[in-house]
Amino acid sequence: MGQLILLLGLALAQSPDDLRAREFYENGEILYEEGRYEDAIVAFEEAYRLSGRPLLLFNIANAQERVGRWEEAHTTLSRYRAYATADERDTLDRRISNLERRIAETKATTPSSTADPAPEPTSSTTVAVEKHTPSWARPLPLAAFSLGVAGIGTGVVLGSLSLAAGSEAATTCAADGSGRLRCPSGAADALDRESGLALGADIGFAVGAAGLAGGLALSLWGPGGPLALGPGYVGLSGSF
Repeated sequence: MGQLILLLGLALAQSPDDLRAREFYENGEILYEEGRYEDAIVAFEEAYRLSGRPLLLFNIANAQERVGRWEEAHTTLSRYRAYATADERDTLDRRISNLERRIAETKATTPSSTADPAPEPTSSTTVAVEKHTPSWARPLPLAAFSLGVAGIGTGVVLGSLSLAAGSEAATTCAADGSGRLRCPSGAADALDRESGLALGADIGFAVGAAGLAGGLALSLWGPGGPLALGPGYVGLSGSF
């Protein structure tokens, strides 16, 4: 009977909002019959927003109850009760009471998110591991290794240039009848370069060797090294 009154009221409406509200209402009825209750709620709510007709609250509450939205259905049905006729109120009161019971049962069976956390054990064991930087990555050994690598690299480059200068000089020199090697004056520059570059290469190799040896020594016997005197490389401590 209530839905028939609602349809008659919407049919007599002339404003654009009421006409649009009627479309939403009819669409909601179809969705409700198809079991698409969530979509029906949206349609009924839009119809109510446009028309403000209290009977739509009853439809909304029915759909909310169908999908188990007990608290929302309770609120909507309570709002509708204020507009209901006297002969409807007993039935509405029974439905509202049933919703209150369902809400209470749902809360009773739902675990509380504010439950007390589990107590911590009265005793615990803590193990602390001291982390040490590897000895080769410390500043002094790293600097020594870097110097060693640079020295070896310099020696290789200068040695290569010395060999090239020697080859250049050899191409301009020739042996005389007595077997002695005679070089023109132009080969003197190449020979001088060969001698100087060879000396530089020897120095580079010496510096490189010293740097690598020093880096190795600092890594093994320097502070924090595995052979240094002092605390162990990894320490463990416990508390109970």
